[in-house]
Amino acid sequence: MDKVIRATQFILEDENGNHRASLSLTTDGPLLNLSDENGTVRATLDVVGDGPTLALSDENGKVRVMLHVFKNGPVLVLFDETGKTIWSQP
Repeated sequence: MDKVIRATQFILEDENGNHRASLSLTTDGPLLNLSDENGTVRATLDVVGDGPTLALSDENGKVRVMLHVFKNGPVLVLFDETGKTIWSQP
C-alpha cells in the first residue's frame, strides 16, 4: 500500500524543537535547507531556472562554495569569508 503525503513545506526539528532542516516549494522551485545545531543554514539545494544549485556555508551563514549545473555545463565558485570570489571554474 502506497502512502502519500502532500504539502508545500516540511520542517524537521531536533529533540529540543530547534529547526534543523526544511523542504519547501517556492515560487521559483523546490528548496532544501540544512541547518547546524545553532540554527544557521549550512547547506542549500535548489532547482530553479537552468538547473540545480548547491551552496555550502560557513558557521556564520556566509556561502563559501557554490556549484551550479547549467545547460552548458557546471560552474564551481569558491568565496572567502567576506563573500568575495576567490576561485571560479570554468
